[in-house]
Amino acid sequence: MKDALGAFLIKEKHTVARVLEMIASYIAKNMPIQDMILNKLNGFEVSEVESVIMDVAGRELRLIIWLGGILGFVIGGLSLLL
Repeated sequence: MKDALGAFLIKEKHTVARVLEMIASYIAKNMPIQDMILNKLNGFEVSEVESVIMDVAGRELRLIIWLGGILGFVIGGLSLLL
């Protein structure tokens, strides 16, 4: 059964892709995803949202700080040599 299904999917991959695109399009048009996300966010306390944002931003900022420090060290070292 799995072999037959696999063979069908390989043979009809364009048809399967079109069906999946139609399903995705239907979901995007008929499901209020944006409203669902806004309702979920509005249900959080401000401190919870702030905590999540600071968690994500903190990780990204640490990376930026480290990269900036390394870049500054390299540029400073090169300027001493020249």
